[in-house]
Amino acid sequence: MRPMVVSDAESFASWAVDPVFRAHAGWPERSSIDESVAWWRALIARPRPQLIRRTAVSGEDVVGYVDLHGEGDETRELGFVTGPSGRWGQGWGTLAASAGLVYGFETLELRRIWAEAV
Repeated sequence: MRPMVVSDAESFASWAVDPVFRAHAGWPERSSIDESVAWWRALIARPRPQLIRRTAVSGEDVVGYVDLHGEGDETRELGFVTGPSGRWGQGWGTLAASAGLVYGFETLELRRIWAEAV
C-alpha cells in the first residue's frame, strides 16, 4: 500500500468500464473514460480532509485502494475496493483490508476501526 498519486487515476478510471465492477462498487456510469480520469485526478489532487485513501499495489500494478473515513482522531471506517472484477476471488481484497488495518492502527494510531459488509 502506498499514497495515491495522480497517475493512479487511469487505473481507477479503467475499472469504470467494467459493468459488474461498477454495479458492485456503486460507481455511477460516466459519459467517457476521459471524464472518469478527470474526476479521479481531481479527487487525488484535492482529497477530502475526512478521507484517507491509499493505493493497493502488487509490484507496480494498481489492484485497489483502501479508505479510512471519518473525522475523529481515534476512530475511522474502513473501506476497500479491488478492480477490475476479473481480480475478484484472488485474495486482493483481504490483503488490502489487512494492510488498511495495519496502517490505521500502527501508523495513524487509531483506537477503533470499523466496517460494514454489503
